Amino acid sequence: MTHKFAITRYTGTDRHEQGCDCGQCEPLTGRCSVVGIFAAEGTDDESMENAVLSDDPVERVFASSPNAAREAAKARLLELGYEFLGDI
Repeated sequence: MTHKFAITRYTGTDRHEQGCDCGQCEPLTGRCSVVGIFAAEGTDDESMENAVLSDDPVERVFASSPNAAREAAKARLLELGYEFLGDI
């Protein structure tokens, strides 16, 4: 069985309209935190460096706070079959 590895990284904020009811942002401000899921080919230094420096996430997860986005991203990467290596 081939193992898939991933890290999560806070990538910034996104803005929705004030009063947005998407459930992913803070409705009063329309601001949501974004965390990317980045695949790593392995756990060696080079694979980890490539994942850390990547600008191409497997998926981006949005939530109303940085911590909520991190937790949601970790849950999502596990759903996708990745082993969680850490958050940076």
